[in-house]
Amino acid sequence: MTKTARPVLNDRVTTWRAQVEARLRQAVLVALAAVVVVGVPSIVYPLTTPVSAEPGAAPLPPAETPDALVAAVAPGLAGLTASAAATRVALDPRLVVAAAGRDPASYDDPVAEALTRLAGQDPAVVRAFFAGLPAAVTEWAAVLFPSAIGNLEGAPYPARIAANRLRLTAETVRPSTPDVPMWTPPWALAGTPYADFFAGAADRGHDLIYFDPVANNGQGSWAEVIGDLTSATRVGILVPGGSASVVSDNFIRYALRARSFVDAPEAAGKLAVIVWAGADFPSGWLQEGLAGYAEKAAPRLASFSRDLRARLAPGVPVIAIGHSYGGPVVGLAETRGLDADVILQLASAGSGHGVTDVHQYDAPCRTRYSMTAPADLIGYVQGSGDAPGIGHGLDPDEMPGTILLDSGFHVADPNAPDDIGRPIGALAGTEIRGIHAHSEVFNPRSDAWVNILAVLTGGAVVLKPGGQPPAVEGC
Repeated sequence: MTKTARPVLNDRVTTWRAQVEARLRQAVLVALAAVVVVGVPSIVYPLTTPVSAEPGAAPLPPAETPDALVAAVAPGLAGLTASAAATRVALDPRLVVAAAGRDPASYDDPVAEALTRLAGQDPAVVRAFFAGLPAAVTEWAAVLFPSAIGNLEGAPYPARIAANRLRLTAETVRPSTPDVPMWTPPWALAGTPYADFFAGAADRGHDLIYFDPVANNGQGSWAEVIGDLTSATRVGILVPGGSASVVSDNFIRYALRARSFVDAPEAAGKLAVIVWAGADFPSGWLQEGLAGYAEKAAPRLASFSRDLRARLAPGVPVIAIGHSYGGPVVGLAETRGLDADVILQLASAGSGHGVTDVHQYDAPCRTRYSMTAPADLIGYVQGSGDAPGIGHGLDPDEMPGTILLDSGFHVADPNAPDDIGRPIGALAGTEIRGIHAHSEVFNPRSDAWVNILAVLTGGAVVLKPGGQPPAVEGC
């Protein structure tokens, strides 16, 4: 399809815009220079490294009944269903904190012993274990040992969601954030409770298949399912940009953005999207120039994608979208075994630190899209060059084989909602361009949003006017 030409701005406005964009470019380059000077991750705050146990022999599913498990671990909950027990535990601060802190290694019980042995195992081993465990026992294990189940890759998603609801609730009954001196360094805030923020997340009922309250200096990391994975015929993985923590606005924003696609009539109830932020993410320009966050997140994302694939019906396409800093996370994951059929680099910071050629990816011929709105500040850092620990590789818009998508215009209705439900007002009918275009690509029914939805649903896309990157030889 072809776009109809829109009225051209008068010369004065055009000149003013060019001057503003030039100054913004200078500001971004100054910020990048500061990153080069400051660019040591440890001075911002330490990057956590996932800890995993050495794989051992797979435990056999124990022949245990729910009654035996409850009697061994929490006899006070005997006689209840797992669902009723979860409700009782969630409503009692003492019980929910005790559940979240319960270590299966402390119990002489076959299920508890098996859960202890599963920690750090290959997800395939974990999936096989739970496939042989009675469903009722799995449900009770999530209630009794939520911290062992909540982030256990390979464990059933419903059990992980139930476990993480309890773990999130436990965080809400801890003391609220205390006042701290304004000069307190970020790393000194690690572990500081954010009870009020976590309470809001708990009240909204997010379906979290990953939750780490300690990550991001105690502000939490997460992965959330939007939609029904059991009936979905297409599944998206949306990796957020910087400041991706449970207590930030981005926790809500990305859920709403994913929901707008899942609920779109074009999706016909067959699309599910997982917002994946299951690692430490940077915050602010200085940290976002560093490659270390993406380098640590990428293997986790790749492992997550392989576990997800094993749960889906054969032939269900997986679409990975990296927005902003999420772009280099997805790009590096493509060098570490990411299992996805389609990639969308959306207003992306880059293709991944050190990635300069499509053949560095595990699947060079994979379908790839990229969308960057005109004068989005991210465009000034794309492909700006790598140094040790700094930079995000090749500009995704220049990667051979990539299909460039048009970001287009906002809808003409001033009452149309933006990505968090506010009327777009004066933006109606205008080009998606400039500072705020970085987020405006998610405004529902805009040309950009429609293009993203088309990638997710397999519909027709609108290409960016002008040339496209060269094709990949042999693809």
